Amino acid sequence: MEVEYKMKKTMLIPIFLVLMIKLAMAITINEVMYAPNQTSSETDTEWVEIYNNDTYAINLANWKIDGYNFDDVGVAPQEYIVIARELIDGNDTDLDSFESVWGNNDGVWNESDGNYKALDGYFALTNNDTIIITNENNTIIEWLSYDSSFGAYNNGRTLEKINVTSDNSPTNWGESLITGGTPGKTNSLTPKEGTTEIKLLVEVVNPKPKINSVNITPDDGEKNGTQILPEAGSNKTVSIRVEATAWANNTEAYATFKGERLNLTKKAVVNSSTSIYELQIAMAYFEEPKKYALNITLKEGDYEVTEETSFDYLPLLATIFNKDQLSFFQTTPGTASNEENITLSNAGNVLVDFEISGTNINAEKGEITVDAIEFALNKFWQPLSLTPQLLNLNLSPKNNTDLTFRVNLPSNIQPNSYLGKVRLTSLSA
Repeated sequence: MEVEYKMKKTMLIPIFLVLMIKLAMAITINEVMYAPNQTSSETDTEWVEIYNNDTYAINLANWKIDGYNFDDVGVAPQEYIVIARELIDGNDTDLDSFESVWGNNDGVWNESDGNYKALDGYFALTNNDTIIITNENNTIIEWLSYDSSFGAYNNGRTLEKINVTSDNSPTNWGESLITGGTPGKTNSLTPKEGTTEIKLLVEVVNPKPKINSVNITPDDGEKNGTQILPEAGSNKTVSIRVEATAWANNTEAYATFKGERLNLTKKAVVNSSTSIYELQIAMAYFEEPKKYALNITLKEGDYEVTEETSFDYLPLLATIFNKDQLSFFQTTPGTASNEENITLSNAGNVLVDFEISGTNINAEKGEITVDAIEFALNKFWQPLSLTPQLLNLNLSPKNNTDLTFRVNLPSNIQPNSYLGKVRLTSLSA
């Protein structure tokens, strides 16, 4: 019987309803993985197994599955061959393939993966489908109609033919007894004649990984939890120490901080299953003072455990002045001195303002009143006073501004060296 593949869904179904049971052909569909759950991809690890039920070899050159060619090979009598939707990982975004699950995941299918042939095909299976195999003349050689009521739906198992010499009626198909199915070998549902040896499989898995403790240092506060005090003008190192129990050698340990994944480093082994992991985070002095979430995750195969923790980054009011002395030399009475600048820098993580005041400038004999000292912001000069004045700078973290000073000497001042003070007080804005 020959059909056009583009008409498969409309032309073949009525024919199948008439031919409820067909004779077993030499090439028979023997096993189907139509809804795998072994990987994140629901299609890349689909596969169909065929079996040569005759006593002679058959050349499969130019044969097709659902209208798509697969690799040209010969199949020996009683030989199983797997046709995989994606035998080796291709150019898609994931790393999933038949070889990555049922082989050794080295990107090549050879004898080290299995002692059976596996071919690359291209098809897409659904939960309610008909699989058609045609020969080089487009003649239908074998077909199988199934739906999810047959079993093996998204549970890691396959549909297996029970009696390979019988037809494809629903009663001759069932869900495999083994997770992952039996590619390349006798089906788990196939009846055994005579004395039967039943293999005993005990799968022992490691317990889930466990986070025993998380310690964050330094703790600069006295309240419950962890409080971190910034370092003025520089980074503060926050150390995270995690004690965790994990059994696999490929355990991943990492922290999620401010949306970024940071890998923890194994620093010490406590015993065969318990290790110490560490991480250091550099917190800039200008980081916003608030509570920061820190999630610690251990991942071991399909098992993953996360512990949520946090620390408080405390407010820091800190300023830096680039000078600790203002000097005005060779100033004559009745004139203004040279100008001197002081740079005010916010080295903390909160808005900063300043109050400014001063003292009279005194010599052994003589005094210059404080109002002779003038300061300027944005080139606007004003006299200093004994009473503090608010500058209204609202200086944000990481920023700085300049204050300019001069002395406007009275004309009656006597020559001498005069000493006084300018007071700058930092305030939280």
